Amino acid sequence: MSVPGRRLGGLVLALAAAPLAARAQSPSRPPATSWPFRGVTGPDSATPIAPPVPTPWTRFSEGADSRLAILLTDTASAWLGMAHALETIGVPFLITQDWREAVRHRVVLVYPDVSGATLSP
Repeated sequence: MSVPGRRLGGLVLALAAAPLAARAQSPSRPPATSWPFRGVTGPDSATPIAPPVPTPWTRFSEGADSRLAILLTDTASAWLGMAHALETIGVPFLITQDWREAVRHRVVLVYPDVSGATLSP
């Protein structure tokens, strides 16, 4: 049986429809759990997966007073997604946990929340 695909650098990459086509031709055969590629070998030992390295908020803590100031009230929040979104659309910003530094800017965004539990009166 031939599997439709493309040849890239000596490897044949099977299209996602190939397992479905094989199952449709032979409904009594269980689906394959792996697809062998003859002549292709991998590393001799297992490749370890490195532990994730968290991005520190201080990476975004510098810039001019003309930038949007983000007052970060919880460093465990999902602030990194917002930082990447602002970078993607080209909004200059900086992140700080010091409210005195934040109010020097014309626009301040408090993230993720503002309450008596996160800021003093």
